[in-house]
Amino acid sequence: MEIEFFSIGDDPWQSEEFQEDMRKIFMKDGRLDTKGGVTNGPKLSNLDSIFRKAFLISSMAEVSKSPFFIETGTYLAETLMAVSPCFLYNWSVEGDETCYAWACSRTQWPVRKNVKILLGDSPDELPKILSEVDNHPHPNKKCIFFLDAHYSGAIDSQNPEWKTYSSKKYSHCPLLEEIDKIKKHQVKDHIIMIDDVRMLSKPGWPSIEQLLEALRGVNTKYQFKYCVELDILIAGVFK
Repeated sequence: MEIEFFSIGDDPWQSEEFQEDMRKIFMKDGRLDTKGGVTNGPKLSNLDSIFRKAFLISSMAEVSKSPFFIETGTYLAETLMAVSPCFLYNWSVEGDETCYAWACSRTQWPVRKNVKILLGDSPDELPKILSEVDNHPHPNKKCIFFLDAHYSGAIDSQNPEWKTYSSKKYSHCPLLEEIDKIKKHQVKDHIIMIDDVRMLSKPGWPSIEQLLEALRGVNTKYQFKYCVELDILIAGVFK
């Protein structure tokens, strides 16, 4: 499956020379393998990463004309706070009670009037969110999904015991279960963005082959783009 590489701000980022350079870093034996990018790819500060992530998501909203944003893995609502003004309405799911409380505090009315955060396991909460999308009066039901509800180590380097959420029901990474819930929705051309692709094939995570197969199960026409400095894979029908 062909994957197109891109970097935010690079011009021309779609050149064949750029694609060839990125294949050398991020492909292994004909498959996407982003672990090399952690060593050889661009290095970003946490703040720069948030800004670029917000730019990428908001750009996708503009291009795809998607009125709704659905995030799994709220964490401290940094992404949600940054991108929520770009959408008509936003939903986010967080499994950790402490992060959930902090995120709710940061996004409470009137700071954000178009945000709803749910506490629970994302595969269980997504059908509820999609039902609310269907019941929303806006005629366009297309969503941008940002799937980030997976275990990725300690939250705070000063407190290594406080780790990102890992579900007792779905283990470290519920990606395949999340995609299965999206597949059952009536809209088949949602934009699906997946963070931390470098973690694929680690214990509790699916392989890249399993992930791409699941995404093709939503829409056989999906194309795949990989953002090299943010470690984000995007699935969508791009014209």
